[in-house]
Amino acid sequence: MMEWINLLGRLIAVSAIVILTLGGLLSITTKQYAEKNWTLTYLLFLLATEGLASYIGFYRQESVFFMFILSFFLHFSFLNLYYNHFLFQHPPWKTLLSASLGLIPFLLFVLPEPYYQLFRYYDRLPFSFSIMLASLLYFYQLVSGKRTYEKPTTLLNASILLFFSLDAFLALATEYLIHENLILVSGFWTIRAICLQLFYSALIYHGWARSKMPLQF
Repeated sequence: MMEWINLLGRLIAVSAIVILTLGGLLSITTKQYAEKNWTLTYLLFLLATEGLASYIGFYRQESVFFMFILSFFLHFSFLNLYYNHFLFQHPPWKTLLSASLGLIPFLLFVLPEPYYQLFRYYDRLPFSFSIMLASLLYFYQLVSGKRTYEKPTTLLNASILLFFSLDAFLALATEYLIHENLILVSGFWTIRAICLQLFYSALIYHGWARSKMPLQF
């Protein structure tokens, strides 16, 4: 069973790298739009993180805990910019303030080992939870009529809500599940990996669709 799980993990990792590579190439070739630089930079950072994590985990057989928390710090940083600057159009100081607060969970990783062990299953929870709340705020504005429906933006936010809500649940439940049923944990993490790739695909589609709209800044 573990051999099949490892094989599935490798296939998912390769699939993510392929999706992000194609997305980066597509983003480079699309015409300019408001979030183009943000989208392209985000995709390139995600590609580098996925590639390095796969190399460390599958080929060097070393722990990827640092890459894991680093990836969530990157998600938080880029999505914080997306929501505060592009979507909600908050003043720059709010974007900088929330980005600064995002350093706190990331810095937990540098705590001495006995102390970090207390937080290792929960260090990404503030990132996932804050991103989930931002996506919920978008949908609240949408259903209350405060925001105009745009298909690519709605699909992107739906994928964000799906993935980061699931990850917030796993951040709370993983320690319990690991001690109860490793097969169940593997199943949840497989679903998580699939939802992550749906998010990648929605991010790429969002950029492509936005490039087809009239230029807005």
